[in-house]
Amino acid sequence: MSNGSHALIDTASKILAILVIPLILWAVRLEVQLATAEVERQNLQAQVKQLSEDNASVLNSLQSNTVALERLSEAMGYVKLRVDEIKAEMKP
Repeated sequence: MSNGSHALIDTASKILAILVIPLILWAVRLEVQLATAEVERQNLQAQVKQLSEDNASVLNSLQSNTVALERLSEAMGYVKLRVDEIKAEMKP
């Protein structure tokens, strides 16, 4: 090989070595973005789980309130009947 080809190979290797630095920086930045996205994903999963639990609690409370309201409505019906009976008895 001649000195010209050695110089060309040397220059090419120097250029490639210089191009590796931005590639490494890009890879590090990409890794940081992936780690940040993973943390955000985990936080969102925790929030979804908490909201699901809260939703289940609200649904249970709603069902309990529905049953209580039905009982109250039934009791109010009996009270109305009794009041009507008392009114009827009070009329001469």
